[in-house]
Amino acid sequence: MILCENPKGGTVKIGISLIEKSMIKPEATLVVVAHGSRVSTSNQEVLELTCSISETSPRLKVFAAFMELAEPSLVEVLEDCAMQTTEIVIVLPLFISAGRHVTNDLPAVIRKTAARYPHVCYKLMPHFGANPNLPKMLINQVMKDIETTSVHDGVS
Repeated sequence: MILCENPKGGTVKIGISLIEKSMIKPEATLVVVAHGSRVSTSNQEVLELTCSISETSPRLKVFAAFMELAEPSLVEVLEDCAMQTTEIVIVLPLFISAGRHVTNDLPAVIRKTAARYPHVCYKLMPHFGANPNLPKMLINQVMKDIETTSVHDGVS
């Protein structure tokens, strides 16, 4: 879903060919949003993943955000992006399943933010668990672990 300013007022959904064809402008921002945890090391993993994404995608500004239990919140990050020179904000939900946050909360936060900052286009990506490559990635990881594991390794 992409929300952009409609010259006649309100917001309008637009096509995603701009993003799908890798024509992302340098002023685009990726926001990786996770649930958040009371366990700080869990939140740190999300921050480290965000840094790794940033290193591999120099054309994008990349930020982490959390829905609850950790900072910064998605609302804070989206507002910060809107106040900078960002024209396109892509929100990537780091969720395995389409629960309440994915189906209700994220779209609502993005709609609300888009209404306050009509100069920014917002795209909500499908949640991570909807990635059709996920089963293959998981099996590749399992097979790699099987190849390097010995029956004498015990539980790790």
